[in-house]
Amino acid sequence: MEEKTVISKQELAKRWGCSTKAIEEREHVGLIKRRHGLPNVMYRMREVYELEGLDEKDRHTISPFEYHQAIVRAENAEQKVKELRSKMAQVAVVINGEMLKQADREVNEG
Repeated sequence: MEEKTVISKQELAKRWGCSTKAIEEREHVGLIKRRHGLPNVMYRMREVYELEGLDEKDRHTISPFEYHQAIVRAENAEQKVKELRSKMAQVAVVINGEMLKQADREVNEG
């Protein structure tokens, strides 16, 4: 996979978990500079990594925001697994009860 050297304003806003207006404000105060001569508003990935506190060697790691999102998704998934296991246990109890009733009927009939 080819590594991106630039990122769009929309992608950067999503990456940082903010609005495109917030990106524009950061640009206005000089925190980040747009690349000129491109058809869309784009920023250098190297500059993004620096602002995120990542060295060049760390550029394949996720951003702090992406890390937080991953943690939240994992916690939500764990909670969902617990809920589904609980529901499965309830279903198993009902099924076992029905199987016992069926077995009793068969014994009484036979």
